[in-house]
Amino acid sequence: MKELQQQLQEKEFLLKQLCRRQEERDRQLLQTLRQAMNALLSAQQQLSADIKFHQNLRQSQDFGRLKESTLPDDSTAENYGQLPPWIFRQPPELQ
Repeated sequence: MKELQQQLQEKEFLLKQLCRRQEERDRQLLQTLRQAMNALLSAQQQLSADIKFHQNLRQSQDFGRLKESTLPDDSTAENYGQLPPWIFRQPPELQ
């Protein structure tokens, strides 16, 4: 009888441990998903702003300004066609 009760207590303890581990994993996953969602929302906002800028620019027909915003000026002409330095940066690490 005592042995059976001890086995039940041990099973209960192990089950509680398992639940705590699962809960911690779920919390970590939720935090990672929230970080990813924030990054995606930020990217979406930046792209939407960029699209709106170019639409407004096109509608205003200020093509001189469009040319300035898409082509390099004389100081960066020697670097034109090279990959921009930001492309080599690592994305933020999600936890």
